[in-house]
Amino acid sequence: MELCERAANEQNPETFLFVRQELISLLDEKGQRLSKHFPLVMCWLCGKPLPLENCKTDERGRAVHEECYAAKMARNKDTTSS
Repeated sequence: MELCERAANEQNPETFLFVRQELISLLDEKGQRLSKHFPLVMCWLCGKPLPLENCKTDERGRAVHEECYAAKMARNKDTTSS
C-alpha cells in the first residue's frame, strides 16, 4: 500500500516510473504465485477473469462469458442483417 501511495503522490516523472515498475514487478510475482493455486481463465472477448465453474466456450473452443458471447452474436446479427 505504501508503494501505491508513493506512486500517487510522486511529482518527479523519473521517480514515478521507477516506483511504477516496482509495483508492476510485485504484482506480477503475486499473480504468478496465486495462479499456481487458483488457475485463471480469461474471456477472450472482454479479457476479464472467467471462473472455471461458469466457463463457456465459443465455436472455436475459446473461453468466454456467456453474456459476452451473446452480445457478440447479437452484434454480428445486426451487422449481417443491415
